[in-house]
Amino acid sequence: MAILPPILKGEDGRPIPLGSVLAEGGEARLVALRDDPLVLAKVFHRPAVGRDDRLTCLLRHPAQEPSLLPGHRAFIWPESRLFDTQGIVVGILLPMMAGARTLSIAIAPRLRALAWPWIDWRHLVSLGATLAGLVARLHRQGFVLGDLKPDNILLDEAMRPSLIDCDSFLPPGWTGPDPGVASEGYAAPENWRDQIDGHRRDQAGDRYALAIVLGELLLGRRPGPFWDQGHPPPSLLGRDVTGLMTRALGPDSADRPVAEEWRAALCTLLAGLRPCAHDPNHRYPDGMDCPWCKLEMHTGVRLFANNSNKPDPWTGLRLSYERALILGERDLAQEISAAVSPNRLSLHHRQTAPCQG
Repeated sequence: MAILPPILKGEDGRPIPLGSVLAEGGEARLVALRDDPLVLAKVFHRPAVGRDDRLTCLLRHPAQEPSLLPGHRAFIWPESRLFDTQGIVVGILLPMMAGARTLSIAIAPRLRALAWPWIDWRHLVSLGATLAGLVARLHRQGFVLGDLKPDNILLDEAMRPSLIDCDSFLPPGWTGPDPGVASEGYAAPENWRDQIDGHRRDQAGDRYALAIVLGELLLGRRPGPFWDQGHPPPSLLGRDVTGLMTRALGPDSADRPVAEEWRAALCTLLAGLRPCAHDPNHRYPDGMDCPWCKLEMHTGVRLFANNSNKPDPWTGLRLSYERALILGERDLAQEISAAVSPNRLSLHHRQTAPCQG
């Protein structure tokens, strides 16, 4: 186990007193600060060639933060570097996200029911569309995420997503060393050959990872060679989304759907979902029997368990409104806000303000 440096300094040379270790991964550990509960330190286990230059580039030219929601950040971007006593970069400072949970919690039915008992499948589809929109924004700005996976996506109490591990991104036009951070099961096949042919992480690899993450989120299992077998059936996703998944898992990396294709297809899917006659918390497309009733009968697990409230006909509009705010689409949010009474857009236990002009 790597030992934390005894003294760390900020960009201005002042000492940064560290507190307790909050979490540890393969690349770094997250450490609380004694003097600031709103900021944490990410301290790397070991040096990496080119890291200082890449972090400097990311700090000087950060991704544009799209979210218009008060108190929410779509990208948890590094705020500054940390140095040891010899002036070597050994970490970064990040904004703290208190109480956030990883996307993995939303994928597991029992854990999801504890964290967000009020959701149904529409919320997962909308979350998938929002994630695709965020990846699309980063790609349009030229960034490569490189290690997109559920553990690098945090959800707040209202299930609003934030992308973390942004310090491992490749900046636009970056030609320096690639840290090569990638996770098995989410990295594209060509990223595991980089030791042989020198392949660098790229947006095509991000598109593969996005498909895997969306498959897990929406079907509860990781897409792979036999992704079209199992329950719930892939037909739940509709023809357009199923077609995108087939392309994403195919042998041609150039044919993988771009993030905006996923977003558009998921928004279309969301608009066509209907409630089950036996359980209004079950949503699925027309033309099929309720897959959730069948799956719950076979497993004995309640997948969407909130029966405490009557079905809310405004849920779809609120999801569209919030997604527009997270993605920074002010005009669309204003259109939705103007079309319905503002109090209709107050989500269950959420504090969502109307978009201001």
